[in-house]
Formats: sequence, C-alpha cells, structure tokens
Amino acid sequence: METLVRCKVCGAARARRALNCPTCGHPAVNYRRWGFLGALIAVGAIAPAKTWLQHVSQTSGGLPRCESTLAEKEIERTVENSPAGHTRGIRVIAVLRPRLVKDEPAARHCSGAARLNSGDDVAIDFVFSRGNGSTPYFISVTRARQNPGAISGSI
Repeated sequence: METLVRCKVCGAARARRALNCPTCGHPAVNYRRWGFLGALIAVGAIAPAKTWLQHVSQTSGGLPRCESTLAEKEIERTVENSPAGHTRGIRVIAVLRPRLVKDEPAARHCSGAARLNSGDDVAIDFVFSRGNGSTPYFISVTRARQNPGAISGSI
C-alpha cells in the first residue's frame, strides 16, 4: 500500500511517489531522496553562474572595464609574463587610479598607475582589444607617454 504524505502548500493527502499534488498541482520534490548528489548538482550549477555574473559585472561590451578586478588581474599577469617580468622579476602589486581614456567598438583605452614590487609607482597605459573567436580580448600594457618625468620605475 502506498504511503500518504501531506502537501506542503495546501495540506491535501497525496501519495509519497506522486510528482504533483492532485489538489493544488504543487510539485512534490523529495529533496531527501537526492541527498548529497542533489547538493553537488546545486553547487555545480551555482558556481558557473556566479563566475558568469562576476565576468558580466566586470566587462562591458565583452571587454574588461578599466577599474575592474578582472582588468587588474590581467595587467598583473601581462607584466609578470613580459620579458621584463621574467628577466628582472618585476611584478605589479596593485593598479592605482585606473580610468577610461577612450572607448571604441574594437578597443578600450585606459590609464592609471602600477605599484611594483620594488615600491615604485609607474604611470601606465593599457588597452583591451577585441580578440578572435577563441580569445575574447587581448591586452597591451605600456609605460604612459604623457608625463615621463613622473615615472619613478620602469617596466
């Protein structure tokens, strides 16, 4: 004989194995039956959604925003993997005062300062350019040209 349980919405009796309440139609999901596997599935669905939302909030038109943590991480990675980063051990500790200089359909031009592991603050320009199908964007980081006298370090 089938075990009866009460619907959590309307209180009507329904079979434990019923998919919906016969009275109100509320879905009857037995979460305990899913247990650990259900939790893994839920976390597996939430983690990519969270990553996607973070990416969307830090980009505009597919390119990173100048002031985003994504832009800062890309600058740190680019300098670390540059010839100067490899040979002289230069690392970016923080990106200071990032600002948008020019926004074009194919590129986003930004400027700011990079605090290096030597303690120097260096004025930088960085550009995010649209990539091809497999690479969403490219980044280039250069020393700022506007005020070379204010640059106390080198990249």
